[in-house]
Amino acid sequence: SLALEREEKYVKLLLSDNSRSKVWSAGYLSFALWDSRTKELLKVVNVDGQVDTRFDVLSAQDPYGYETKQNLFSSPKKEKARSPVNFFQRSRNALMGAADAVRRVAAKAGFGDDTRRIEALVMSMDGMIWTGSVNGSVAQWDGSGNRLQEFQHHSSSVQSILNFGTRLWVGYMDGNIQLLDLDGNLLGGWIAHSSPILSMAVGSSYIFTLAGHGGVRGWNLSSPGPADSILRSELTEKEISYKNIEYMKVLVCSWNVGQEKASYESLRAWLKFPTQEVGVVVVGLQEVEMGAGFLAMSAAKETVGLEGSPNGEWWLDAIGQILKGHSFERVGSRQMAGLLTAVWVRTNLKHFVSDIDNAAVACGLGRAIGNKGAVGLRMRIHDRSICFVNCHFAAHMEAVSRRNEDFDHVFRTMTFATPSSGLLTTSSFWFCRSASSSKWIKNA
Repeated sequence: SLALEREEKYVKLLLSDNSRSKVWSAGYLSFALWDSRTKELLKVVNVDGQVDTRFDVLSAQDPYGYETKQNLFSSPKKEKARSPVNFFQRSRNALMGAADAVRRVAAKAGFGDDTRRIEALVMSMDGMIWTGSVNGSVAQWDGSGNRLQEFQHHSSSVQSILNFGTRLWVGYMDGNIQLLDLDGNLLGGWIAHSSPILSMAVGSSYIFTLAGHGGVRGWNLSSPGPADSILRSELTEKEISYKNIEYMKVLVCSWNVGQEKASYESLRAWLKFPTQEVGVVVVGLQEVEMGAGFLAMSAAKETVGLEGSPNGEWWLDAIGQILKGHSFERVGSRQMAGLLTAVWVRTNLKHFVSDIDNAAVACGLGRAIGNKGAVGLRMRIHDRSICFVNCHFAAHMEAVSRRNEDFDHVFRTMTFATPSSGLLTTSSFWFCRSASSSKWIKNA
């Protein structure tokens, strides 16, 4: 509720409807419609189309409340001209004043979640207003602020919308583009970038898209068109002439180290493999650190996931020294308390690796402490997205239900900082251990 209040105090998006002399000022979960000639507030409406007609709900703490009330109920003929700065200040004040009413309506209707947040606002050539939300939905409004329809063609968050002619171009957080007609029907879509599509613009006969990583690409305005199916069929038939298939083996190693350090000989025996066949080595360790103070600090600040720990760094260095002799380089690692995951790739593969990201889910002590849980590391090699998840769950047969519950919790809640690029070819590797430690030769 407090977070919502803070968000609704700010104007996030502005849209000018010149044909109707109206201005739309949008917060995260509500709109304010203004008459651009008289600068009068016409309507406040939330994202679900519910109207708040009580414009006098400004709180006593609003230093501009008196002025805004005077503006709302005074006659347009007697109103003095105001500067643009004052107009936008009033827009902000109106949203602040409407925030309480919007929250009440949202709470009553169950629409207070962040998935409804507005991220994009555009007007189409037929005068309709279109909004895009975090949950991937696209909504159609008429020029008077009445919500007409909602369409859901993708689950990723909408980041940008552009209208050109009779088409809407919708850019998503996961790098996808979709084309809709002005009735909301899906015409086509494709993967445009490997990061969010922040903005789109028309230039000549192309739509140019700007991605979060700074990349810009151009797309023909006629796409998708009648010739696309013919081209797709021809390309599929000739795929063998332009597509290379690379075979690669992945070595996955898991070890419950029980807060100990292995000898060099034990590590060499553990990581022994045919040098020419393996291209990727993934190591998942459990119980690297298990002290009560260490676990508490990890839960409070999660500094281990960013900076590592002495034991974690020792394992990374020791394994790295062995793999270095086989031309491997580490491309990523992540530690959460006692769990550590790291990936090494062969040197000649490193320039094919991109989009490296990591995530962690705690399952210990009320799912707050990282002595149990999972650490994931995701990356892209060539055109395949690969995710490795190292899990550590409760031991023994009597804990089967608990392990299944924790696995389901990890599967449903593990979220990476950057969205998936939406690649069609993906692989996941899950390697799990219980609390029972393995045996090895210790250092002397």
